[in-house]
This record gives sequence, C-alpha cells and structure tokens, in this order.
Amino acid sequence: MHGLLRSVALVVLVFGLAGCGASEPPPAPAPTTPAPPPAADGTNVEACRDGACEIRVDGPVGIPVDERYGTQALQVTAVGGGAVTVTATMSRSSTIYSDCPVGDCASASVRSKATGPDDPQVVEVRAPAGYIVRFPALTMTSSAVVGSSAVLRLAHPEAVHGSDLAACRDGDCAVAVPGPVTIPLDPQLGAGGELRVTAVLPEALRVEFTVPVGSDLRVSCGGDDLARCPTTARGGRVQSTVLLGGQITLPKLRIVPAAIDGGSAVLRLRPP
Repeated sequence: MHGLLRSVALVVLVFGLAGCGASEPPPAPAPTTPAPPPAADGTNVEACRDGACEIRVDGPVGIPVDERYGTQALQVTAVGGGAVTVTATMSRSSTIYSDCPVGDCASASVRSKATGPDDPQVVEVRAPAGYIVRFPALTMTSSAVVGSSAVLRLAHPEAVHGSDLAACRDGDCAVAVPGPVTIPLDPQLGAGGELRVTAVLPEALRVEFTVPVGSDLRVSCGGDDLARCPTTARGGRVQSTVLLGGQITLPKLRIVPAAIDGGSAVLRLRPP
C-alpha cells in the first residue's frame, strides 16, 4: 500500500514539472521600414532645373535640368539593392568621369546604352551611396541609399584649384577663369605651351592655342550646336568657341568649360 502511494505521488510530481516547464515562444518583432533619408529640397525635382539641388527620390522619376548644362534628360529608373540607377541623355557628345571615394564601389557602374548613330549619347549609372559622377557641366553625387529611397545631389563643378593657373601646367586642373587669361601648359601636351581664354561668353568660352600642323583636333558640341562652335585652324593656330558642356580634345589634352556664371567660368583640363 505504501509503495503504491509513492508511485502515484511520483507520477503527479513528474507531470507537474512538465507542465511548469512549457511556455509560449515570444512574438516575433514587427518588421520596421527604415525612415527615408532627409534632403534639403525634399522630393521637389524642380529644384534641380538650375543644376544645383539635393533631392530625395523614392522610385522612378524624371529630373528636369536646363539643357545648357549638357543634359537633355536625367531619369531615375530604379532605387533599391543599395543603389540608385539613373539614365542621362547627353545633349552633346561628352566624356563622363566617375569616382567612388566611399561606399560599395564594386557594385557601381557607368555604361553607354546603344543608340543610333544620329541619336544623343545615353549613359546608365548605377550609383551606390558615396558614388560621384562628373558630367562636363554637372556633378551628381549619390549621398545616401536607404531601402527604396535615395538622396541625389547635383552641383556645378568647383574650381578646386581656385585661381592658380599654374596648377594646369600638367594638363589636369579645374580653375576659375574671371575673364581673358593665359594658362601655362607643358609643351609636351601639344598645345604650344599655353592656352589663352580670350572671352567668357554667356554659354561658351573662346580659346586660342597652337598645335603641330596635322594634329588630331576634335570639338564636340553635338548635333545642331556645331554652328555655335566655330573653329578655325590656320598654320597650327587654333581659335575655337566651345559651349558649356562641350569639349575640345587633343591627343594629350581635353579642354572643358565646366561652369559659366555671368562673366566668370570654371575651366577643366584633363587627359583624354
């Protein structure tokens, strides 16, 4: 009899312990949507028309930019996966430079999209946060990418070398040009040892330089703009008017009016 009671008590005790040990799993935390990054101009894409803005984009949207900066259209086609994708239609044949000082540089890309021989140049840019694209007369920076939102900043190129014209001697500079100036160049660059800016026009620079007779010389204005870029070369002496966003290309030097404001300009010299 005593043995039976002990067995019953043991069974009850075991069942009680099992019941006390059971508990419901805690509820899974609700997914949170990251807050979109702030931008000085909010989502107002019209703020970009003058080529200087900071906007937030939450998906595909067109960004209006005055054509005098060398672009007919900027179109955000996608935001996500840590990057914003932008298509740029160039109003002039131009070279585009990119830089990725911070961020996921490996996922960045700039590629030309196939068009007909008479169509404007179109490029597609995949820009993670920190990516910088330098169009001839505009700089676009992907400042932040959070979820399905991104912040893009458009700005006019800066004269990073100020008024120090001597910084251009090696053919790689961005300088302020307040009016007619003479810029010293290394003679090996093939421009006769100097580049003279003879006039700063509302949308163009008038320049003069000397090249060896027979040198390859290209002035890029694009399409119907060619009539606005008169160029003469007599005995190696070149006189040319090059539009904002256009460029003059020599075998060892590229001459780009990067910004014009009133009677002053930013001139960029770069290797081809």
